[in-house]
Amino acid sequence: MGADDQIARLKRDIADQKENIAHGNDPERSWVKGKMNMAEMAKIAGHYATDYANLFKENPVEALLAFTRELHELPKAQRAAAESKAGIVKVRDIKTINAAEPEIPPQYIQIATGQVANATDLNAR
Repeated sequence: MGADDQIARLKRDIADQKENIAHGNDPERSWVKGKMNMAEMAKIAGHYATDYANLFKENPVEALLAFTRELHELPKAQRAAAESKAGIVKVRDIKTINAAEPEIPPQYIQIATGQVANATDLNAR
């Protein structure tokens, strides 16, 4: 990503933060703590919300990886705020997202996708 793109992205993030602070008590803008905010995840991943939602339905592993890749592009000081806006606030979830490598070998993606697609006996009722 070029320096101009990073500066533009930071300016958008600053504007978003100012808007969130100004409307922090507005119930229309609030989000339940601990609930994933897909629109915010899409924004961080660089997708439109509807496209990201479709990707999440079709391939949740790839959607999460897209989010994680872009999250790791942010400066460390901004990651926590981005995770919080996306609804990732539980310590275990934060550690998992932060520990994930931005580039995961394709065979691991294939294994994870297979696990998501095929329910185990633990899930069956």
